[in-house]
Amino acid sequence: MANRVTNSNPPQAKNAWPLIGHLHLLGGSQSPHKVLGTMAEKYGPIFTIKLGVHQALVVNNAELAREYLTKNDKAFVGRPKALAFELMAYNYAVFGFSPIISGKRFSLDFDEQSGFQDLGGYKKMMKKTGKQLDQILEGWLKDQKLKRSELAAQHEEGFGVEPPPRRTMAWWFMVVHMAVDAGDAQKSSEVLIFIIGVENVETVECVRGLRVKSVVDVGYKESDTKNLVYLKAVIKETLRLHPVVPLSVPHESIEDCVVGGYNIPKGTRLMVNLSKIHRDPNTWSNPHEFQPERFLTSHHHLDVKGQHFDLIPFGAGRRMCPGDTFALHEMRLTLASLIQQFELETSSNEPVDMSASFGITVSKQMPLEVLLAPRLTRDMYGLGT
Repeated sequence: MANRVTNSNPPQAKNAWPLIGHLHLLGGSQSPHKVLGTMAEKYGPIFTIKLGVHQALVVNNAELAREYLTKNDKAFVGRPKALAFELMAYNYAVFGFSPIISGKRFSLDFDEQSGFQDLGGYKKMMKKTGKQLDQILEGWLKDQKLKRSELAAQHEEGFGVEPPPRRTMAWWFMVVHMAVDAGDAQKSSEVLIFIIGVENVETVECVRGLRVKSVVDVGYKESDTKNLVYLKAVIKETLRLHPVVPLSVPHESIEDCVVGGYNIPKGTRLMVNLSKIHRDPNTWSNPHEFQPERFLTSHHHLDVKGQHFDLIPFGAGRRMCPGDTFALHEMRLTLASLIQQFELETSSNEPVDMSASFGITVSKQMPLEVLLAPRLTRDMYGLGT
């Protein structure tokens, strides 16, 4: 690794403003991970920025990510205090956002003196958003308790000329439940829906090709997913190009340390730019193109379990996302079932707008419009004759 000079400080980005640091650069129309990726072209794969009064270290390549998240993961096991996590994550009760000392979670009182003045009314908005999230989750849990007959009745009612609104979450739950429950597929009590965006007509053809390469037309079972190698490649490529969290949840150093020859003081926040790593041209040929075949040939050995740092959509180290296995399982099951039992088309031949809205997770600015048509006979969906 270059610049391994002991007892030096990482490069610091310029154009910091008093009080707010570099926040003005991250609050524009461009997503923060793209802004930081552009800054990496100027300052190198590692540099620091100021987030208000706090110093943050930004890592933009796989080798450095490995060093910080595994070799020195004990030093960076902490999570920074944030008002959003206090108000919207049940006072740090959500495991992924809670600080850890010696492997144990502990609670923190938000220090009002070291916090910020609520000049823009953000605290009030976050409290309101937290209540709305509670309502959404409660409604989602109630929806999951609906009987299969009720779901089927809703679908039958809307299966004619006037279907229910395609953009409602309830409708998507209904479609996926039908797909998962059809034929001999085993039941799933709760299904996480990952709608994988299609960028152009060629991608639609690629996804349709899954039916030929992976999903046979004769009875799909949950146990079949381990043999669907092309489907797994499509999911890996989707997570590479469009990770749900393109900029890792921040870590915080709980002690002074030296990493990569740089002095890192206690309290430094660490952000790993996953999107930049996943599109590194030194690792990926045609890094901005959707090419699932790369995971059947040149990159067949890579997985997403935090062992290969060229592809870490779930993070790595002690604070890696604990739900990776469940998420991958449900993505395979859901996608395979949908492709087997429905024809999927875009509403036009125009390229799909893949612009994203940045938040705790990334979502599409423009909802993906997909036309669904059943492929199987009515009785295969458990709706009777």
